Amino acid sequence: MKATYWQTPDMPTFRVVGWDGEDMLIKLAHYLPIPTSRGVITVPTGFVSDGLSIPALVRPLVGPATGRPFVAGLLHDWLYSKASTANFNMTRKNADDLFLEVMSNLGIGFRRNLIYAAVRAFGWRFYKRK
Repeated sequence: MKATYWQTPDMPTFRVVGWDGEDMLIKLAHYLPIPTSRGVITVPTGFVSDGLSIPALVRPLVGPATGRPFVAGLLHDWLYSKASTANFNMTRKNADDLFLEVMSNLGIGFRRNLIYAAVRAFGWRFYKRK
């Protein structure tokens, strides 16, 4: 079920802590609660992420990695992290499906399916087992 207040979430507070190739690495200054069908999942304060990793080659198709997609990317990175998979017993498929759900809840249109397809195809390299 979509939460109407979640349609326009506040951007999380973070600071840039480095660069990973072409993506900036950020560190959350405050925790980020994200409502999902599995309850509210909180990305913890201090979590380091590159937000939404979109290879330069496909950026023209899916658009910039900012705004609402960035928030969904933070959740997805957290769900793929070792701390999250250990605490929530989150499979890669579960994490990817929640990512798609949150993108839908955030009102991200057709490009959410492109982003989801890319994550399903290439995300295995980044998923951390417990």
